[in-house]
Amino acid sequence: MLRSSLSPLLTRRSTINFASPPTQIPPATLNKIVNQTMRSPTAFNLQPFTCVLLDSQNPSQQAMKERLSTSAAMGPGNKRRFTDCSMLAVFLSDLNPSSSDRLNRVIEVEESEGSPRQFNDGYLASLPVLTEFLGKGSVLKNLVLPLVSDSGHAATVEIEGTEAWCNKSVGMAVMGFVIGCEEAGLGSCVMEGYDARRIREALNVPGGRAERRWGVPCVVAVGECGDERSFGSGNVVLTKRLDVDEVFFSGSFGVGYDCDVKE
Repeated sequence: MLRSSLSPLLTRRSTINFASPPTQIPPATLNKIVNQTMRSPTAFNLQPFTCVLLDSQNPSQQAMKERLSTSAAMGPGNKRRFTDCSMLAVFLSDLNPSSSDRLNRVIEVEESEGSPRQFNDGYLASLPVLTEFLGKGSVLKNLVLPLVSDSGHAATVEIEGTEAWCNKSVGMAVMGFVIGCEEAGLGSCVMEGYDARRIREALNVPGGRAERRWGVPCVVAVGECGDERSFGSGNVVLTKRLDVDEVFFSGSFGVGYDCDVKE
């Protein structure tokens, strides 16, 4: 049986226009969305992301939204949504997820009272070794890959880079965030098309130009939907998708998945 929490996926669509003027998101609602986002899947519990929230009800933060709209957002649609939304959520990916500061903090959390891994000393001791693969210029990776490859050469093993790994976690966190918004009756729009460097500089993200420690894979605009989602009855008109058997295959690439339910 599907849990009811999946239903927002079946009705959600991106919000193109937000209500004007921007409405306040109640703190209790925002807290629920944030805590739901924190439960997103993440390998080794590293949680290689952070999120900067800009609230339209805070004058200085609204001014920052408007500044980013002018300096960083690309395209008239993104520029408008940066300014008009109730909340702008800037998701950042940590491109050095196995750094000692993050890893030590994760181990501290895992060892805290009530953690299911509190007494799993073997796992906690292995974390520095397991996560060393994610570091830039990993010595361990260069030693291990030839051992597990077919011909003894690391080049024969295809492993995605650190940035791709981090962005997977960010993507799942963003999905949790927008589902939480939908459950709360808020519209959202996941955006690309912006100057990540200018966003980092404006928000005082550490690292600067010399060391790009943080990526900016997604920015999400949140707020009360404008009238484009209501067509008389208030029903949501969903965008069309490809047929299921064009996306999902069964057993082998190109073999269409039969999604018809047979009782």
